[in-house]
Amino acid sequence: MVIVQLCAFGRDGDSLYRIHEPARALAALPGVTVADVHLLSRHAFALARRADLLILHFANDWGLADLVRDRRAAGRPTVFEANDDFFDLQPWNPIAPAWADPAVPALYRHLLRTADAVQTSTEALADRWRAMGARRVAVFDNHLAEPQPRLAPPGQPGPGRPLTLGWAGSPGHFADLYWVAPTLLRWLDAHPDARLALMTGESARAFVPLPADRLVFRPFGTRADYLAFLDGLDIGFAPLLPTAYNRGRSDVKHLEYAARGVPGLYSDVGPYRARIRPGETGLLFADLAGFAAGLDRLAGDAALRDAIRERAHAAALRERRLPDHVPERLAWYQGLIAAAGAARGHGLHRLPGYHAVDLEPAEAVLARSAEAAEAADLDALLVAVPDHRAAALRRVRLPRGTSVSARALLETVQASHPDDSEIAAEHARALYREGALAAARAGLDAVLAQQPASLTAWRYRLRLAAQAGETDTQALAEAAVAAQPESGEIALLAATLLPHPARVAALAAAIERHRSALPALERPGFAAHLAGILKAFAPVTVRRELLAQALAAFPDSAELVVANGEALRQVGHEAEGLAEERRALLLTSSIMDGPPSETALRSRLAAHILAALA
Repeated sequence: MVIVQLCAFGRDGDSLYRIHEPARALAALPGVTVADVHLLSRHAFALARRADLLILHFANDWGLADLVRDRRAAGRPTVFEANDDFFDLQPWNPIAPAWADPAVPALYRHLLRTADAVQTSTEALADRWRAMGARRVAVFDNHLAEPQPRLAPPGQPGPGRPLTLGWAGSPGHFADLYWVAPTLLRWLDAHPDARLALMTGESARAFVPLPADRLVFRPFGTRADYLAFLDGLDIGFAPLLPTAYNRGRSDVKHLEYAARGVPGLYSDVGPYRARIRPGETGLLFADLAGFAAGLDRLAGDAALRDAIRERAHAAALRERRLPDHVPERLAWYQGLIAAAGAARGHGLHRLPGYHAVDLEPAEAVLARSAEAAEAADLDALLVAVPDHRAAALRRVRLPRGTSVSARALLETVQASHPDDSEIAAEHARALYREGALAAARAGLDAVLAQQPASLTAWRYRLRLAAQAGETDTQALAEAAVAAQPESGEIALLAATLLPHPARVAALAAAIERHRSALPALERPGFAAHLAGILKAFAPVTVRRELLAQALAAFPDSAELVVANGEALRQVGHEAEGLAEERRALLLTSSIMDGPPSETALRSRLAAHILAALA
């Protein structure tokens, strides 16, 4: 049995618990070959097509949708790993800007629904994915892959070693820390014999302004650094705001505290509520008063701390060791393969065990961000590997003006990837830029015939129709909305293709359909796009009617408020128009782009936290 995982090669918790450690454990079983293959490797798609079972870890690449389609046609199952509710992603999360692009959640939804199965980390997420249309779902907990040390004797806080409370977390958890920070500071003021330890990003230091002798601050580090940090804690806390995103998180913090013998205080939220036995393997708190009471209880009772750490450590070793659970996972995978019914014989079985196919040295440019990638490095890679799909996509998406023939480059890649919708869509875009409108239109129509879910292709096709002045676009607009009913962007692009009366009705319908259905991160972009359409809309009476509907649905959109102010002034309501423009200025100042100051960051997080708790 050959399993291929397309993934990134990170060193964070998700990469270890969800990707590489399970892969190594599976590969240790008889007859199993597992290859972790970097999503951007030149070998990625070739190995993915040949595997008995493919496990996809998300990336914004519609070529993954093609892999699912082609493998199903060949009788080879694909599993999609979905272990976070990105549809409720917090705005302060570092990956939030990427998820504001409608193509990203659209692809995630598509993979959830079209993969043969979805694997996830909690029952809450499993229920979420079933409700969204996943074919079948399995829950695989996070587990301990490495042998855990014997429980060390408890530390002895005293004059030379203050009682140490601690927390470690990524920027995605900043708001959780910010929520408890005032209570934590008051508690520390009342307990001068205690100190705080944090391991996180530098921005979070401002949440807890403490003198150096009261705060142990560690930047992000290796896993060994993190484990050493945990070993210095007397009490660990794990706050989670009661958001949909947090309710889908795993109990990994409890697992790590338990494995290292740290007695923990946890939010009484989904992942912890289902795992913690209060008073035995940890304490739970429901609100800030409960948080302070939990700290009091643990700090004041050394015997309770020791009892919790012993029971939690024993339970973790008894219930959460990865080798004990891997056979169950393998059996589920074998069931998927048997149900698909494909014959094997791909030759990969001659390489038993675990294999890591990371980026090669020449591919290092692909590990950089799109902004940091250098055209010269990509060109050198494409000279060495002319049909490198990931390099070609990155190259043609660099800012215009770079000296490369996108059409010729993509035609070379297409020869090796003839059914790749992402490559074909970019090829059609290159033809359009060269003025070959008919060829571009035919290329995009061909992509959409074989992959009607491709948001990339629909974007290009609808914009081509608008810019080329195509007539008789009613059928095209209807097909786009039917193929992408959850995409606000496609609804607006399609509406602009319609004649005036139908356009008004389509825009009104799009506002009503998407006013509550859009994920929070997509709402600003939808409203701004809508405002741009309406600003040029005539007659002004119809524009004002649509603006009133739009502002009722998206009241915080500065772009819509500006458009409304302009419309009011056009019909002679000067004072009301100026008032709207002043309101837009206030809205704009609260959502400025760019790195926020510490004060602005704290203020913004506070607003989001209050909204989450309302």
